[in-house]
Amino acid sequence: MKKIRKVVKPVDPIELPTFDERYATIMERSQEFDPIKEWETIRLWLQSIPISIQEMRDLVKHHADIAERAKRLANGADSELKLFELKCLDRKQIWRIASIAHWEREKEQGNITKQITEKMIEDWIIEQHGELYINLETKRIQLESVRDQLKSLATQVSAKGYDLRKLLESETRRPSGSPNWMDSEN
Repeated sequence: MKKIRKVVKPVDPIELPTFDERYATIMERSQEFDPIKEWETIRLWLQSIPISIQEMRDLVKHHADIAERAKRLANGADSELKLFELKCLDRKQIWRIASIAHWEREKEQGNITKQITEKMIEDWIIEQHGELYINLETKRIQLESVRDQLKSLATQVSAKGYDLRKLLESETRRPSGSPNWMDSEN
């Protein structure tokens, strides 16, 4: 049996990969939100303490919306972190190339005879761009922290929704002799 080779067309390295344009509008809409406004809305919902069955019902009714907002906020923070890390990687690559060029010149001039190591490259970057390097790493750590906090916030929203449903379920299973005024909205 003869094997058939599939011919692969060479890809232009400058051309960026594309996604299905039908999802472009959905992607734009899902990413259009004010993080501070969303965070405030979620925080207020989490801080709400129901004092009546009707308030519990209202909180449960809004849970799906709040959970979606929390999820979108966490995903937005994750996207921002990934974008920031890509930008950092680009900057670090520029510094890395400059560092390697520096050490190559040093080798050519005979100032060093040993092989260039990662430690040497990193030391040169810190020596030349230390403050910027530290700022980049600090911002990356802060963004990671925000992302983790927002993921935790989404988990809290989910847990509170579950707890409210259980509490509402237990409150509505009262004996039939309970007065009707307990269920009223007033």
